[in-house]
Amino acid sequence: HSAGLDELRQMIRETDPPKPSTRLRTMGDGLPEVAQRRQAEPSTLKRFVQGDLDWIVMKALEKNRARRYQAVSALAEDVERHLDSEPVAARPPSLLYRTRKFVRRHRVAAGFCAAAVAAVLLSIATLAYGLVKARQERDRAEAEAAVSAAVNAFLIDDLLGQASPEIQPDRDVKILVDRAAEKAGKRFQNQPMVELRVRLTLSSVYRDLGEFENAGVQLDRAKQICRQQQLAGDDPTWLQVRHSEGRLLFRTDRPAEAQKIYEEILPIRRRVLGPEHPDTLASMNNLALTYLRRGKPAEAQKLCEELLPIERKVLGSEHPS
Repeated sequence: HSAGLDELRQMIRETDPPKPSTRLRTMGDGLPEVAQRRQAEPSTLKRFVQGDLDWIVMKALEKNRARRYQAVSALAEDVERHLDSEPVAARPPSLLYRTRKFVRRHRVAAGFCAAAVAAVLLSIATLAYGLVKARQERDRAEAEAAVSAAVNAFLIDDLLGQASPEIQPDRDVKILVDRAAEKAGKRFQNQPMVELRVRLTLSSVYRDLGEFENAGVQLDRAKQICRQQQLAGDDPTWLQVRHSEGRLLFRTDRPAEAQKIYEEILPIRRRVLGPEHPDTLASMNNLALTYLRRGKPAEAQKLCEELLPIERKVLGSEHPS
């Protein structure tokens, strides 16, 4: 309802959210379950969150734009300073605080973590806690792998994903996309599945920006990794690559080739993922578009009439699709 949305917008603009540590203290009976999921005692979790992580989260959620982090790199640097037991920029400096950080810095391993904070108040706190625990239980190689995974997730979900014109991005983000494309091979040369996901995302971003040649280059590399990892047939990742290939062919005015791909992968996705899986619905939608582009309105209408009730059931009647 519009009234409810107006109240929600007003609350977001005017109501200050609680600190993560305050949120934990007021959870009551729900706190033990939250702590158990993170393999910690409730008191330990509250102590861990209180302090630097409170300051970092509240600075990221600051309503005044001038007082928020000015760039994602600034947030990442503050998280890194916390993991390295260095003073964080979000917290007002004091002699006692800096002295305590200096002492701790000599006994805690250095670390780095970048995480998205827009979804829930505890996201940064729980991610940082997981990384610290990993450093205590794993050797250096495993810790580096965890950091790379966190950076990769941040790169894909919160940076590259914002470059699509469909969500009205800052066009300057394209500069970062180009840099990511240049460095992806070296950064993830020992992590082929991570590189594969990055390449797919880069291809989608370039496609949405209308840079089809760059999109094709990234997609070709993704297909090459699939062959090296022996991904084919009904493997969901391979089907995702093929689906992306169909989208690129459609955008470059080759609907007949796109139609062939969608007709190939749609029955496989129905069988492997199920008829109501979002990926299956996406292939149905895109196949209908290729039919329409090729002057086959009857085939397109038939598929849309099959698709519409499923999307109403799965996504709800108010969903943009």
